[in-house]
Amino acid sequence: MAELELGSRFQRRFLAARQLRSFPWAELEQKLRARPGSPLLAEILQKTILHPLCVKYPPSTKYRRCFLTELIKKHESTAAEPLDELYDALADILNEEESSHGYKNYLLPTGECVTLSESVAIISGGTTGLVTWDAALHLTEWAIENSSVFSNSDCRTFPCYIASGVTDVVYDPEIILTLIGMLQKLSASRADRKPPEVYIAFTIRNPDTYHLFQAELDKVGIGWQIIPAHSNSIFLYDMQPNVTILQLFI
Repeated sequence: MAELELGSRFQRRFLAARQLRSFPWAELEQKLRARPGSPLLAEILQKTILHPLCVKYPPSTKYRRCFLTELIKKHESTAAEPLDELYDALADILNEEESSHGYKNYLLPTGECVTLSESVAIISGGTTGLVTWDAALHLTEWAIENSSVFSNSDCRTFPCYIASGVTDVVYDPEIILTLIGMLQKLSASRADRKPPEVYIAFTIRNPDTYHLFQAELDKVGIGWQIIPAHSNSIFLYDMQPNVTILQLFI
């Protein structure tokens, strides 16, 4: 039972392409040394590299190569017989061309999956932010836990959700003012004059920028309140982000 759980932990992290250092490698090595002939590695291979989701929507070539290399290291550190499937899978990936994109597959508690395509480049087309931001994942978890916010919504009353990193997207006063101006126009353009529900999630990296954003909201009369932390933990984070969600009243 414990080995099945370990395999599932590897699966969720691998399909979501989380950083390799976040995997329970030490626990895996301990189990392999205790049972050199265990089928655990073969099971992990089936749940990761050979999983149908990975076959159809694979993480980047580099990511899969590094993952398999680490699995092989753990296998070779034991006295077990060579596992041909591991080396065959690595050989297949080594023959692939380096990919410019990779996929992240987020497994949901319902058994469904959300698949996103991301650029593997840190900077592309002169811009950054071509990956899934932790603030977006955090906001999605909150939305799932607070599904009542979405009830009875249509195209006129649907809440407005923005996921951002204040020091990465709103990183100077000019951009903060542009965002606030957009929010004001959003409210003024509504024919029914009913204010939209606005929720903004962002990672606090620079407290000064965070407080500047709040001060600029106060100047134009946009009210705000901090949404309490949610208990949902659906997505795996490489490290727990310092994410805050604000509800705005415009």
